[in-house]
Amino acid sequence: MRYLLLSLPLYVLACGEEPKDTDVTDTDIEVEAVDNDGDGFTADVDCDDDNAAINPDAIETCDDIDNDCDGLIDADDDSLDLSDAPIFFTDGDGDGFGAGDAIAACDAPEGTSVNDLDCDDTIAEVHPDAQEVCDGMDNDCDALVDDEDDSTDTASMQTGYEDNDGDGEGDAATMMTACEIPETMVFNADDCDDTNAAIATSAVEICDGLQNQCNATSLPSEELDDDGDGYVECSIDEGGWQGDAAVVGGNDCDDTNSGFHAIADW
Repeated sequence: MRYLLLSLPLYVLACGEEPKDTDVTDTDIEVEAVDNDGDGFTADVDCDDDNAAINPDAIETCDDIDNDCDGLIDADDDSLDLSDAPIFFTDGDGDGFGAGDAIAACDAPEGTSVNDLDCDDTIAEVHPDAQEVCDGMDNDCDALVDDEDDSTDTASMQTGYEDNDGDGEGDAATMMTACEIPETMVFNADDCDDTNAAIATSAVEICDGLQNQCNATSLPSEELDDDGDGYVECSIDEGGWQGDAAVVGGNDCDDTNSGFHAIADW
């Protein structure tokens, strides 16, 4: 038991009388030291006698408090117990998501993250909050890549159209947007008839009774039978006449007179 020695001067006063001169002597009075928090340590050694968890025998932990009363706090104290300390993970690419070894510390060490959710800690653009784009990588770390991922940014995708007749121009009605489009598709929707390779914006106009070029609205005059004799002025293409069934031949030398025309040779 600890005691405090207090020297107190003693004054003797007589009731109703003037104080008389007396000799003052020091008397040692024992006063019991107080342990307010009941932790077994009195205020003369306890750095916080109102908190039983703080005393010289306490374990130093990460709480910004000098738990063991040695004048050192948290990481400054070699006796720090890290068993319940926060865990951090190395963030190699600085994107805020870690993937490296776990590190126990009171405060986050430089170059660490509070999580280990990064699926590629060498590329800052790859992490759980990233936007999935068409680049062959799992950008958002959900184990789905490009077209497998419903969240892929459509702005990064290709738009393709089926080219059923193989003329290099696609049908607008068959549009498909994806990171990878089939080889049968092309990147334009310019074909006005995707069932006939002879009809396309890039096609050459031939004598077949069809408007071969999609950018024109009517047949050339030489493919019209103006005199109604069944013959047109141009020489019929080797693929045959595909237009008006009434036309039987070409090379009409005077398409204003039904009495003049060539003899059909096909």
